Amino acid sequence: MSIYVILPTGDFDIEDLREFYADLKDSSFKFSEWKSRPALIEKNRKASWLYTGQNYDPKFIDLVEDGWTHDDCYVCSKTITDTKNEYTETSGYSNGLDWVCKDCYEIVIDTDDLEKRLSKLPQYEK
Repeated sequence: MSIYVILPTGDFDIEDLREFYADLKDSSFKFSEWKSRPALIEKNRKASWLYTGQNYDPKFIDLVEDGWTHDDCYVCSKTITDTKNEYTETSGYSNGLDWVCKDCYEIVIDTDDLEKRLSKLPQYEK
């Protein structure tokens, strides 16, 4: 049996939330609007990577200036992009690499006492 916590973005295994918090708690996050960024895209279009200055072989990979079209919330996987609809956000918290949606950041990351915060949320066993 696992304990699940109910967040506005969905139901999550409490152990996963503890891991996400541990991974991100020491990061410096800044709230901002999301913007597309350069991406490395294989010529066969099977894979892409956020371009952060790494070396690449232009025979096999294209550097596309606005090729990184979205990020996913590190916690709930909600899409963060420049197009707003009921399934996406256009802003969030970023540490320069990872993105966290506003709800997940305020509930899971922005706390000094995650256990106290989690204890106040609706939970169930599954």
